[in-house]
Amino acid sequence: MLFRYLLMVYTFLFLISYPAFSEKQTSSGFVLKQNQTKLPSGVPARVGVAIFSGKEPLNQHATDQFSAGLLELGFDVIERNHFQSILDEQNISNTALFSDKTRSELGKQLGLEAIFVGSVTDEKKLLKVTTHVNVKLVNINTGRVLWAATAKDPRILGKRLTDLGTSISHTVNEALKMLENDLEKLRNT
Repeated sequence: MLFRYLLMVYTFLFLISYPAFSEKQTSSGFVLKQNQTKLPSGVPARVGVAIFSGKEPLNQHATDQFSAGLLELGFDVIERNHFQSILDEQNISNTALFSDKTRSELGKQLGLEAIFVGSVTDEKKLLKVTTHVNVKLVNINTGRVLWAATAKDPRILGKRLTDLGTSISHTVNEALKMLENDLEKLRNT
């Protein structure tokens, strides 16, 4: 329980640490956060993020953290629960996301241009843990992998229960930094 709480705190701190958003109050009083970052031309803007494969609940926290980071980078991310409910409703697994028919249907229903899919794994040896995050951006129409990254975080386990969660958080941040660097390269070409 403590582990989940601390992982949620790390995720919250990550979400509020980026200044890429400005607030706008609507006529109904809701405060919207609008992203001020623009994606390079040719990069799919409207994306879904499938829940990363891996151990629960770490995979879900990693997915949420990655989705939040995508917003920071300028992507229009479909809310995970809405995306997942469509997958569940149509009895679609993450592995089925790679079929042409499935991708096409999701693209039509949600207006997606691409889907991020990924996995979270960890290796534990004695007092060391190494977490890995593998992420791919897949074009919704062609199935072509547009971008992929593998990030890892080796860490010596201490007395804290949060070491695995911290490692995963750092690994997700590393994958997001890789994506950010690749987007910056596209902006400069």
